[in-house]
Amino acid sequence: MLIILDDVWKHIDLEEIGIPFGDDHRGCKILLTTRVQGICFSMECQQKVLLRVLPEDEAWDLFRINAGLRDGDSTLNTVAREVARECQGLPIALVTVGRALRGKSRVQWEVASKQLKESHFVRMEQIDEQNNAYTCLKLSYDYLKYEETKSCFVLCCLFPEDYDIPIEDLTRYAVGYGLHQDAEPIEDARKGVSVAIENLKDCCMLLGTETEEHVRMHDLVRDFAIQIASSEEYGFMVKAGIGLEKWAMRNKSFEGCTTISLMGNKLAELPEGLVCPQLKVLLLELEDGMNVPERFFEGMKEIEVLSLEEGVCRCNHLNSQRNFNRWC
Repeated sequence: MLIILDDVWKHIDLEEIGIPFGDDHRGCKILLTTRVQGICFSMECQQKVLLRVLPEDEAWDLFRINAGLRDGDSTLNTVAREVARECQGLPIALVTVGRALRGKSRVQWEVASKQLKESHFVRMEQIDEQNNAYTCLKLSYDYLKYEETKSCFVLCCLFPEDYDIPIEDLTRYAVGYGLHQDAEPIEDARKGVSVAIENLKDCCMLLGTETEEHVRMHDLVRDFAIQIASSEEYGFMVKAGIGLEKWAMRNKSFEGCTTISLMGNKLAELPEGLVCPQLKVLLLELEDGMNVPERFFEGMKEIEVLSLEEGVCRCNHLNSQRNFNRWC
């Protein structure tokens, strides 16, 4: 007898619901799937199998099957492979996108490819809203137990795509954002962030890297995190790694922003000043030797973290400001 429990989110008392197990029922095998690794430990699973992102050949096979493509179908396979690569081996994305594009015209495939490259996965109208990857990610996010873990997850989207996120930088941003009390030693803050990262890894919302000092976020997960971060609850503005050279947001209001990330761009100019009364974290990357306007920081009364990543900036007026650059 094989019993499958799919998509388990909390501990299940098997005896209470009448499922036989233990030494007296060796003929009964139980398979459960979950997005929370802690469930496997809670239910004392004898074997745990982690479904990782798939290598390119396996990802293509899964995608092709769900998209209904023949292996020798050269008319669509070129653009289809581009679409499959944008899913970056994430099974839920491969299945969802493949099924959504099944039987579609080449033009629709090309539009979908462009949308995915621009991180507009959620705008693909042909995707079933009840069963898309974003719905699954939202469920995983909602099941995170602590607000600190949710906020740590959101802070990871401040970095550009495919970025090895330094845990030390993440810790500093978390402190500046207010996830830890001012009186708390920085070592305690590091431990808190480390615990949050482990929890996020356990539910596959963050990926490990070759070093213990860094983590990585899948592009699709990052896109979802940016959606959450851009809500009124968080007030983030994230335009990291998109090739900006000029401040192209002159008519945009920043009064509700708590965090702005323009990492991974090479800004050659900044506006004369910004009104950001709630801004706590500002991450920039400027051209070497660029002069920061004298009044640029005057409207930032609550800022705690300022990063001028790479580039030598002349900011002589900063000393007259309040002590905001705790991490600079």
